[in-house]
Amino acid sequence: MNRALPRRFNSTIAAVAFAACLMAAVPAAVAHDDSSKQPAINTNGKGEVVVEPNRAWVQLGVQSTQTELAAAQAEVDAVVQRFLKLTDDLGIARKHVQSAQLSVSPQYEWDDKPRKRTLVGYQVSRGLTVDLRDLDRMGALLTRAVKLGVNQSSGPRFDHTERDALYRQALALATRDAKAQAAAMADALGVSLGKALELNAHGQSQPRPVQAMAMRMASDESGGAEQSYEAGQIVVRAQVNAKFAMD
Repeated sequence: MNRALPRRFNSTIAAVAFAACLMAAVPAAVAHDDSSKQPAINTNGKGEVVVEPNRAWVQLGVQSTQTELAAAQAEVDAVVQRFLKLTDDLGIARKHVQSAQLSVSPQYEWDDKPRKRTLVGYQVSRGLTVDLRDLDRMGALLTRAVKLGVNQSSGPRFDHTERDALYRQALALATRDAKAQAAAMADALGVSLGKALELNAHGQSQPRPVQAMAMRMASDESGGAEQSYEAGQIVVRAQVNAKFAMD
């Protein structure tokens, strides 16, 4: 006659089986942890490409302060319209010219005697951005814009229409630099350089000018003087973090 095993005995068997499974899994976990601690070399590579810019972002603005809001708005609108005509005359496509919405700021004066502020006028402003693709027109654009009433400028920011391709070139140089550094360190240690385990690129940044923008005076068709700009060069940089195995 078969007798049922006691409940306590069944529990003991289950516990032993569970422990055996854990022991079987431990070597695999340890082996995986050992492989993740493989000797490695960490490097930081840099690369840069220097080119002449063929594009510039020109930030301009018009600002007027008048006692009457309508008068300030009318003055700003008139200057903007004259500026847009200037860009047409210079052959700059309208799709490369942006005008921001009007910004209105009431102007107050503080009167100590009644201890209150009094509205004295309004300041109206509007921003203008030009994506200039012909840098030879920079001098005429800025000089004539000022004559037309444009009274704010943050200076041009030079760029290149093929910046993404230039960045990839700099990225390749940075990767080679990281590998060359790792190879030099491996050679100094008397070991062989293995495969790349990790490779991460930093975010792309804006191109930086290599030298300051030069300006010179040149005569325009009307006999007046206007500034001519020489953009110089810009540098496109890339940076990577790399990790290589040591064999």
